[in-house]
Amino acid sequence: MFDKRTPLQRADVFIWTGEDGLHIWDRRREQEKLISFDTGWKVPYVPRFHVLWEEPKHYQEELRRALGRGKKRVLLAVPDDATFIERTALEDFICASLGRRLKRRGLTICSHSVSLGKPTGQYIAATRTCRCYCVALVTDGVVTDSQLLDAHRSERGALEREIYDFREEAGEPGLKVYYPETEEDWTLMGLGKNVSFVRMATMDQPKKKTAAKTS
Repeated sequence: MFDKRTPLQRADVFIWTGEDGLHIWDRRREQEKLISFDTGWKVPYVPRFHVLWEEPKHYQEELRRALGRGKKRVLLAVPDDATFIERTALEDFICASLGRRLKRRGLTICSHSVSLGKPTGQYIAATRTCRCYCVALVTDGVVTDSQLLDAHRSERGALEREIYDFREEAGEPGLKVYYPETEEDWTLMGLGKNVSFVRMATMDQPKKKTAAKTS
């Protein structure tokens, strides 16, 4: 029977591949965890998540410990500027870490931009990595157009121009802009509405007044 649920609704775990680490939300336990990328170095244009392959055993064990026992279905959000090789390597990392703990066809990958809004409707996503700012037009859960800007050379005005152009393209001068709170910097701040990690992970659920538990 066809499953009409969205990838987020089907997921037991939501993982955001951030600049500082893997942000994990256990949807069953309603618990947030962070696996930090323990590296003291920063190389321009080289994502810190590359450390996952430099110390694979350490981070695989960290992920298994964070997710606990039982079979899982995982939704993994990766940066918009991730290369095909990086996306494949991240997929392999999750599969190698969890093995039989992954349910059948239990790993779905989406971009950061798609994670920022609901699967229906239209919005503009603005995201950041060590390499790029990405401004994307998202329609019904799919990136329909996007622009990558050099993170080390682009000023705020460049992002504002891309946002203006996408609003013109969509015919919506007031089209909402979302950006991730986890990657917020002075360039993104105030461009639109910042979206917390917990909000991304629970977007399909009614809002609760209780604060998220962090460990």
